[in-house]
Amino acid sequence: MIHLLINYLINCIVCNIKGYKKVLLGIDLLLMRADCYVVTWAITSKISSKKTIIDQIIKNGGSIKELKCIYQEFMGNVFLKELRGSMLSQALDNCIIKVQDQFNSEDELSDFISKIGQQPLPLDSLQFRMYLIQNFKNEDSVVVFKVNHSMADGVGILLMAAALQDDFNQNQLPFMRYQSRKEIILKHLWLVLMPIYAIKDAVTSFIPWNNVNLQFNNIDETPQDIQIAISEDILVSDLKQVSKRLGCTINDLMLGVYSVSLKQYLNEMGQMNGDRTVVNIVVNQKQKPLSKQEFLYGNYLHQEKLIMPLSLDFDVNLANIRRQMDKCKNSYYHLAGYYFAKVLMLFLPKDGLEVTKKSVISKQLRLNFSNIPGSQVSLQIGDGKTKSMLFTSFIINSSSMVVSILSHCNVFKFSIAVSQMDVIPKDLMQIMMENLTSMLLK
Repeated sequence: MIHLLINYLINCIVCNIKGYKKVLLGIDLLLMRADCYVVTWAITSKISSKKTIIDQIIKNGGSIKELKCIYQEFMGNVFLKELRGSMLSQALDNCIIKVQDQFNSEDELSDFISKIGQQPLPLDSLQFRMYLIQNFKNEDSVVVFKVNHSMADGVGILLMAAALQDDFNQNQLPFMRYQSRKEIILKHLWLVLMPIYAIKDAVTSFIPWNNVNLQFNNIDETPQDIQIAISEDILVSDLKQVSKRLGCTINDLMLGVYSVSLKQYLNEMGQMNGDRTVVNIVVNQKQKPLSKQEFLYGNYLHQEKLIMPLSLDFDVNLANIRRQMDKCKNSYYHLAGYYFAKVLMLFLPKDGLEVTKKSVISKQLRLNFSNIPGSQVSLQIGDGKTKSMLFTSFIINSSSMVVSILSHCNVFKFSIAVSQMDVIPKDLMQIMMENLTSMLLK
């Protein structure tokens, strides 16, 4: 308690004297220390110049403080400092970059995203970069937006795009279920059980019969670079028909395809080392906003651990996944897990945080799965309109595989990002696309 009081007083004094905005806590601080970034990209109609994007941010981005802040460290704490005036204008110009090269395929685009996603952002600069590729397949443009994960999660980035629009309507938002007053009350009442759910997560992760992380061959011999594969475009309406036929959600369907495809890939590579594995399912806790003033950009998520079966029988996998996901969707404890991380970080010195970071990244965030149903309408970026969108996460210097899904304007896309694992994401992507296509053709 004394530690918390002293820390609070220091934060108040520093914020008032130095003009800092807030101190970074909880999962935000952990992701900042871990050099973790979210990269989102949108294929758009032709954008004439980067000036149109800068003008849009200056005009409509006043409420997005995260785009105007740099990090400052003081007495072991990390603060946000907002830039203003000419300093902000200069910083924005440096952070929005026009790419001179022309890209003719999504393979070339994935190589570019892999390259820029692994470059750490200096703490004394704005914590985002925006890259404008004016010429993509001759007729389109691409905008690639990279942000420090400590500033925003995937849903938060899509909210930033919505905040930059001239007029607000609900169709611009990613899917966020509007929670009833009863649900909100129950979630907050269950916060008293935070330690119990922290223990539950630890038990799920570490007891021998649940310690089912896959062991991949030749991890030490694989390149340090993060490799990315991007799927073909699929219509959301087609996937809904398949899901309706199987009596599941699109999320369940994709997890089933992932489980079967990963098993096929491991068999082909001669890695017969398990019939199940832990996959972290990102559960976002954001409440659906009714206006721009209610937008929350920072991390407000919980990692639900799914013991994913690895079988060549899709129906068996899907039934198991549905059973676990139904429990996940009907639980109120996710908010407790989110706040427990914030409380825990208050008591960890910087050295302890480094140890926690290494443990969490290497043991808890190895296989990750994130699905965001995006906006139903095109969004304005500069003087272009979005046609499709996708994202991925980069955890630098770690062993991880991240499957990210984003649907936008009835176009469904997903990516696979692999770091320091003996897995070739483009080969795994090919298997997933073959399995998914066969279901669409039935």
